Amino acid sequence: MEAMLRTTKKLHSLTLIAAALAFVFTACSDDTTGPDGEEEFQLETHTVENLDTGYGGRTAPNDTAYYSLRENNRIEKSDSASTQWDIAFSGTTIYINSGSSGPGDGGAIVLDQSFDATVIAPSEGYAIDTTATSLAIPTGSDNGWYHYTGDEGTPPHTIIPLENTTLIVRTADGERYAKMKIISWYRGNPDLSNEDFNTEDHPSGHYTFEYAIQLNGSRELN
Repeated sequence: MEAMLRTTKKLHSLTLIAAALAFVFTACSDDTTGPDGEEEFQLETHTVENLDTGYGGRTAPNDTAYYSLRENNRIEKSDSASTQWDIAFSGTTIYINSGSSGPGDGGAIVLDQSFDATVIAPSEGYAIDTTATSLAIPTGSDNGWYHYTGDEGTPPHTIIPLENTTLIVRTADGERYAKMKIISWYRGNPDLSNEDFNTEDHPSGHYTFEYAIQLNGSRELN
């Protein structure tokens, strides 16, 4: 009888331990997986260097570089009519796969705050490309992502990314969000305050940018 009692107590203790472990495992799973078993937090951060747009200056025609933020790779121009790309660069102009620029459900917002301070994408207010001159990310100096120094600036005739400006992009599938910071428009990300800076050594139209994308569809970006 005493041996049976010990066995019963031992089995009861093992049952309680198993139940406790199952509870802990379930609680941990609830924190990291969604209703379909996918991870809740899938934030990826990438730095793209020297993305060449084929920019030829004021008198030469511009080419366009199409890019997938979801896949972190360049998309062939032959696929420009698809939803494979999310954002495209031509000279200083940035297109979003939406409206007049592509068949996607993309959109964008220009935020006057730093990349690091941007922790969540807005839930509404996304603009789309409606015409060649009315774009989600406005063109022109101090309108979108850059400042043009002009004749009297330092250095003269130079494109300088605006500080504390973050681009929020809704991807072409309409389901994911990314934040982006343009770092440089010149190959090699040169120091623009250096008096030796010149566009022969550092050709223009080569984007360097950082972005963070939330692949699970949520708007959390930090």
